[in-house]
Amino acid sequence: MAAKKMRRYAEPYRQRGSIIRTAFRACQQGIKEVDLIEMVQKLGGNPIIVLKQIKVGQTGVFRWDVDDAKGTLKITNLRTVDKE
Repeated sequence: MAAKKMRRYAEPYRQRGSIIRTAFRACQQGIKEVDLIEMVQKLGGNPIIVLKQIKVGQTGVFRWDVDDAKGTLKITNLRTVDKE
C-alpha cells in the first residue's frame, strides 16, 4: 500500500469566523494587548483563553515565536514541525 500523503496547511487556525483565528491574524500584523482584549470581548470570547493559546507558541504541528515587548503582541517565525 502506498503511504497516504499528508496535507500541509499554511496557518494553524483554519476555521473561518473563529475568535482565535481573528486574534491570531491580528497578532501576525502586530496589535497592542489592550486592543486585542477589547476585540476578543467584542466578539464574545474570553480574552484570557485567547492570550494563553497565542502565548504558548504552538498548536498541532505549528510553532511560532511571540514578541510581547512594550505591550504589543507580534507573532514571528511561524513554521511547521514534524510530529515524532
